[in-house]
Amino acid sequence: MNVKELKGRIAGLLSDPDQDSLTNAFLLPFINQAYEAEISTLKGTCSPFETKVITLPNLPIGTTDLTVQQRTAAGPLLGLTNPLRLRWKPAGAPENQYQPMERVGELPDNLPVQPSGVILPGMLGPGSSASFEWRSNVVFITPFAIAIDLKVRGEFNPPPLLKDEDWILVHPDMGHVLAFGAAALAAVERGNPEWVQSYGALETSALNRVADQLVREQQSTTFRAGRLNGRR
Repeated sequence: MNVKELKGRIAGLLSDPDQDSLTNAFLLPFINQAYEAEISTLKGTCSPFETKVITLPNLPIGTTDLTVQQRTAAGPLLGLTNPLRLRWKPAGAPENQYQPMERVGELPDNLPVQPSGVILPGMLGPGSSASFEWRSNVVFITPFAIAIDLKVRGEFNPPPLLKDEDWILVHPDMGHVLAFGAAALAAVERGNPEWVQSYGALETSALNRVADQLVREQQSTTFRAGRLNGRR
């Protein structure tokens, strides 16, 4: 379901099928507030619904953190909430050359490259071990003496729903869950306690069913013996 269809369903629930008063400025804040709250609840299922793998090609020599990739509007790592695994290889090398990076509580002291381009001792080159740290919700990595490709497997919050064509992610049934949730929030603003109670209860019931399905899907996943899954 996309946002356009979602708004139509909410309009029906709020007795405004022509959407005369249900403008984007009115509805979108309620839609995204409900969406974020529902996603937060579903994270407790330990389902990998929010897991993605993103490749960052050709990171410059001496890169020490991924702030730009995480915190700019078009950043490929925007929405990252938990980096599960990082792997690296020399930039442009074949895919089978990826090597793991160890997650540590504190990165060792490694020196950055000088502005002149001189590589200092303490920077890693091909064949060296590397590590990363998750600090203040930013990924910090060991600086390299070469440009690298970095593959990030992590948990990401879905992007906000802003345009009619934006798709509701997480689960195929999230559309009607979100319709009830946003309608309940809008009913609070409209001062209709009966709608608040009814649609709030329907949202909870529908969200519980989605959570149950996600749990069952996770239980059917096979993991290698002796290894931790993505949720540990």
